Amino acid sequence: MRRIGWGGAVLAGGLLLALGACGGPRTYLIGLQYRPAAPAEQQPGPLPSIAVNFFADVRERPDRVKIGTLTDPRGETDTLIPARLGVDEVVTQAIADALARRGHPVKQIQGWDLTLAGVQPAWGDVLVGGQIQDFWISGERALVNTRTAAAVRLKVVAVASRTREVLWEGTLSTSAESVEVFFSEEQVAATASKALSRALDLFLTNPQFLSRLKGVQP
Repeated sequence: MRRIGWGGAVLAGGLLLALGACGGPRTYLIGLQYRPAAPAEQQPGPLPSIAVNFFADVRERPDRVKIGTLTDPRGETDTLIPARLGVDEVVTQAIADALARRGHPVKQIQGWDLTLAGVQPAWGDVLVGGQIQDFWISGERALVNTRTAAAVRLKVVAVASRTREVLWEGTLSTSAESVEVFFSEEQVAATASKALSRALDLFLTNPQFLSRLKGVQP
């Protein structure tokens, strides 16, 4: 049988005291950010204008304000919610900002139903929109560590407005996991942001999308 040393006993005892002082389920604010794997490269102009339609949160969740849960050793469940911007806002803003950094004139719109029939050329040369089909953080706080897993599934559609050509359409599924000794909102946020960033990068750096985007005349 493995023995726990004095330092381990002190650590375990401190964690138990901390857990015991929680006083019931809590709500944690989780900040989400897009952290691209590589900086966006400025493209030579003139470039087509892009309208980014607000991404719809269509997650099959009874409460879409929540973005995850965290369980502790006593079986209690804490709630995770966005600190400032919701997942739909983060995704919409991240795509708009990334395309703007490449040199495209970009604006955000609402009202596109993601169909070719619903395209209005007056919005821009290219329309980008989609759905948040899943985004969930699962955390498990044990005696000596905290495990966090985040899963993301996005639907993205990009269309050339005048020709109604689909430049790219697909569903992006990614995940990320982490294990830390101590729990912190920052740890959870970093893991969730990593999964979200991976999904966005699959679209924003997609060779097919970038190649067809270059062919759109401004």
